[in-house]
Amino acid sequence: MGIGKTLESIALLDYYDKWPVLILTKKSSCIAWIDEIHHWMSHSIRNRIGLKEKDSLDEIIKLVENPKDLVDLEESDAEIIICNYTFFTEHLDDFKKVPFRFVIADESHALKDKESKRYKAVESLISSSDKCEHLILVSGTPALNNPSELFTQVNLIDPTIFPDPEEYEQRYCNAQLRYGNYFREYKDVSGHSNLDELKLILETVMVRREKQDFPNFFPEKHRELIEIEFDNIDLENRFKKFIKKLKRRSKYVKNNKILLEKFEKKLNTLYGRTCEAKIVGAFSKIEETLESTDEKFIVVAHHTKMINMLEKMCSENQHEFATIYGNKSRIEREESLDKFKNDEECRIMIVSFDTCSGLTLIGKIIITSFMLEFFFKFEFFLF
Repeated sequence: MGIGKTLESIALLDYYDKWPVLILTKKSSCIAWIDEIHHWMSHSIRNRIGLKEKDSLDEIIKLVENPKDLVDLEESDAEIIICNYTFFTEHLDDFKKVPFRFVIADESHALKDKESKRYKAVESLISSSDKCEHLILVSGTPALNNPSELFTQVNLIDPTIFPDPEEYEQRYCNAQLRYGNYFREYKDVSGHSNLDELKLILETVMVRREKQDFPNFFPEKHRELIEIEFDNIDLENRFKKFIKKLKRRSKYVKNNKILLEKFEKKLNTLYGRTCEAKIVGAFSKIEETLESTDEKFIVVAHHTKMINMLEKMCSENQHEFATIYGNKSRIEREESLDKFKNDEECRIMIVSFDTCSGLTLIGKIIITSFMLEFFFKFEFFLF
């Protein structure tokens, strides 16, 4: 969100001076953390350890992302270890061997599910360590939907605040017993209650920053919904036929779990196929933006096929661009970010939904940033 969460966390690292440090984050955010630590802490680290300006910090700030990085991790000179949640969860025992004194869990809403492996792994590390003195959870959206998503995060910080999860759900989530398919009973914790009381309690452990606290920093945001038309009659007829078939099947799936699952798969197939219909219109919007402004801009897409086709069309039309998406390696991501930030000819950055969070570009370049949210609309798609 660009309101200084990473910088604030780094300042606390430097202030408390407790090493070694473990930083857990999404895979797409690892590079951003390395860049920011180098930017803000390199001078402090060199002064404390006695290194010269020309000396590398690669052994001090260590990214752990594959099994070979775990070799001699316990004996490593690294003071700051950065790792993505997935790899950390899979190799928890190796990380438990390191006496971390400071832990940062970035994008902490990723720990909202108390049954998830990543939450259990982080909780296990914290509870089993007698060395860890500080834990910081960082998130722009700690609760996306309801108070139930806050319990695990507060519990990691101080398990004595809400010692009983069921009592928490009853008091703050308006827990209700409901009946689902085949009259199976389940607890619904998607509600909320006693929010004023919860807010007061959270203020003891949460430091909140809002964009309204920085009124002159962020540019005004403009939202525009773009409807993309296409004239491919053959493709349109295929969609109509597919949707007609879905309409017929929808009448029989309501109380049949097996048919419902098949129906959902068909819907996902339709959702994926809409990508074919959007590509030409999406690229025309990119070219329109290139002509209307001299600034750099970011395009966010969902389907890998969409990204690949936009790459191909940009190349064929000799538009310089950079991309970041799922199968890109760390080195390739670094090269893409560097190209977008420093190459004046590169004005387009194409990123996927699942990898675009954590890309910190504020203060480095001026960007007209927008998201092309492509919707494929049929008036008869109503059932």
